[in-house]
Amino acid sequence: MRIQTQAIVTFLGLSIVPLAMVGWLAYQNGEETIRQSLGLSFQHIAHEAIDKVDRGLYEVYQNIQTWADLELVQEVITGDVDGKVSSFLIGLSKEYGYFSSLNALSRTGEVVASSVPELIGRDWKDERFYKEAIGGRAYVEDVHFDTVSRTWVVTFAFPIQAKFEEGEMIGVLCANWRVEELVRMTQPLVAAGQGQ
Repeated sequence: MRIQTQAIVTFLGLSIVPLAMVGWLAYQNGEETIRQSLGLSFQHIAHEAIDKVDRGLYEVYQNIQTWADLELVQEVITGDVDGKVSSFLIGLSKEYGYFSSLNALSRTGEVVASSVPELIGRDWKDERFYKEAIGGRAYVEDVHFDTVSRTWVVTFAFPIQAKFEEGEMIGVLCANWRVEELVRMTQPLVAAGQGQ
């Protein structure tokens, strides 16, 4: 009985070792396959998020550029005395909802119309966005903290060109786009990725 028990234990030992090795190899292969699959999934989600953010930022860029070219915005030359430009900017801010402020500046850098009335009269002639835009170049500033709205924003600034004299800059249209919009854009993609 003792020899029989010893034979059974030896047989089991010899058969378990190969099974354990096969199991360990299967586990290693499965772990690597899962790791590769997750990596590809996260890469796909990252590419989708980048594309979505690029499209969103480009849309905002195009909108602001279009608004800067509107004839109504030419009122900055008169200081927006009748408030048409401010009303327009307030309407845009409400319609789109993702701007902390939309501002029209005169050629001297003074805010003459804004979606945030408290900003009217401020002097921004020393700000880089103003200097770039009044020089005739569109300007996009990286993410920064806006002390007025107390939120993180991306600033877009476009020159307002005179319709009556080509090449003359009569002001600047500046928009502060809330960065929290990035979270709103990418959140569904991240949630979809977690469900995989």
